[in-house]
Amino acid sequence: MLENIQDVTVIDNFLSPDMLHEAYEFTQQVSYYGNVGAFSAEANNRHFNEYIPNFHGKRSMPHYVKENSTQEFANNILRNIGLCRHPLAVNHEVFTKQNTVANKIFNKINSDYFNNKATVDGIAEGMPSSSLIRKPFLNRQYVDNIKPYDKYDYIPENQTEYTVFINCRKFEPFRATESAFGRTLGPHRDSNTRVYDQNDLSYCTALFCANDFWHPEWGGEIIFHNDLENDDRFPHAKQNFNLGFVNRIVAHKPNRLIIFPHSSTHGLDRIKERAEECAFRYAFRIKIN
Repeated sequence: MLENIQDVTVIDNFLSPDMLHEAYEFTQQVSYYGNVGAFSAEANNRHFNEYIPNFHGKRSMPHYVKENSTQEFANNILRNIGLCRHPLAVNHEVFTKQNTVANKIFNKINSDYFNNKATVDGIAEGMPSSSLIRKPFLNRQYVDNIKPYDKYDYIPENQTEYTVFINCRKFEPFRATESAFGRTLGPHRDSNTRVYDQNDLSYCTALFCANDFWHPEWGGEIIFHNDLENDDRFPHAKQNFNLGFVNRIVAHKPNRLIIFPHSSTHGLDRIKERAEECAFRYAFRIKIN
């Protein structure tokens, strides 16, 4: 049992093969949303803000980037194109009313590691780039023009932050300092250091790697940094904490569960262009009672 989370915990072969298959199949059926803006004649009918693997096809490249896409098109893509999310719940009360494989995964996490004392009333996070606009689902390009809150009854119209979601991370072709290697997600914490006590061990994040196959060459590793609380020579560029050195790298391995404190500094390595599909992770923002 994990009464509190003080370090990174990694559990392999977390689910049975049948349950892993169910978890992966769910990731292929749902819609992933992100606030990508594009202003180009090439943008028409590309479903910029919705990705459905079973509909658009499996690929690591963003589905709206075509082989003949021009550099003008690339230059006119705004905001984050490498991450999209399927939101599942805004809090524990909403989550318990659902009946998806995500509930089964969380219930097993709660039973196996938290003695059923955990909820998903943890520290919420917004949809990609949702902080840039007030209503994240307005005036966007969706499949059949169906907005998320009309498609899923657990997605509120004006909600921007969630505690349970599935991350879909893609190869990002145009934002890697003009390189072809894909962009990393820089070091960050899952809580705002100006709001949350970084010594409060009752908040944590659990990530479940849901791909049923992933080649080590495809990337997507989580990079953890140590703490330099008493050394102010290495400030984070945007957040109010000192940035430590890399001390652990955890691969995106199928059927792997990763649990870490909200105050853990971490980043993500890029998804490689050779990857045959996106990296899918169930994310649970947990509060231990």
